[in-house]
Amino acid sequence: MLKIELKNILFRANHGLYPGEKELGGTFEVNAWISYSSNSKIIRKIDDTIDYSKVFTLIKDEMDQPEDLMETVITKIAHRIFDTFATAHEVYVCISKVNPPLPIYSGSAGVSIQLKRDEI
Repeated sequence: MLKIELKNILFRANHGLYPGEKELGGTFEVNAWISYSSNSKIIRKIDDTIDYSKVFTLIKDEMDQPEDLMETVITKIAHRIFDTFATAHEVYVCISKVNPPLPIYSGSAGVSIQLKRDEI
């Protein structure tokens, strides 16, 4: 089993439930990994693996669609990964809202999902 990881990807996006979040937008950090199998003993071609640039584009497409909840975004990303990559066995996606608009709050708030193909 192999794993591809995308770490600490920063996006400016318009997700949020609270007043002003969708209009003003915010900074979000995304981390994801995909566990997958390959028929090749030694991977020498991009077709024998999962192309991380395609995963990034998929994540970016979902981050560009405003949603009220980060839970909606991570679920959509996870399902699109399974729909796009037949060799994916397990997916983990985490989204954190950097400096959410809460009084006296410093840091980030996030959600994550970990799904196996047989759970969808």
